[in-house]
Amino acid sequence: MSTRYSTPLLLYRILVSTVTQSDPSICEPCHTMKQYGIQVRLNTDLTQYHPSLVKNAEGVTVPNAGMWARGSDRFVSVRFEGAGIHDILWEALEIIDEEVNRELAKLREERLEDLKTARNVVQTMGPRGGLRCLSYEYDSRHGGVNHIATASRKEAEELIELFKTYNIEVTVKKLS
Repeated sequence: MSTRYSTPLLLYRILVSTVTQSDPSICEPCHTMKQYGIQVRLNTDLTQYHPSLVKNAEGVTVPNAGMWARGSDRFVSVRFEGAGIHDILWEALEIIDEEVNRELAKLREERLEDLKTARNVVQTMGPRGGLRCLSYEYDSRHGGVNHIATASRKEAEELIELFKTYNIEVTVKKLS
């Protein structure tokens, strides 16, 4: 069984703690989950970068080896057999590591449970009606308060639907 998350930032937030506290022990599961050595599969053809980077090529994540993986949470460095290490967008990858998928499912369920406490949900729209950002805060099960904002329209739409199912009010603010 494999997992492909629709939003790379959502995956990243699940992989890495979003707790705003300075004490890393508050979010122990996020810090103990492996972030490197994850088995992944390409879900797109990247042969323009290397002939071995065909769709369904499998690789393993490695510590931030490339410039893009070090500078952006949207990329991860992946070692492919016969192709070396390349920085790949999370959205171009499918996680096939069973252990990680089990842990991600558990963390995702915990986060969905935490989002039931969301408040101060504000959808900021531009002057022509386009999404600028969706911001909200919620109480973590670890005792902290998380303040989150996203400019991803897809992620915002998913969250707004989730908030509707939880009967959480979403305030729409339009910029002039």
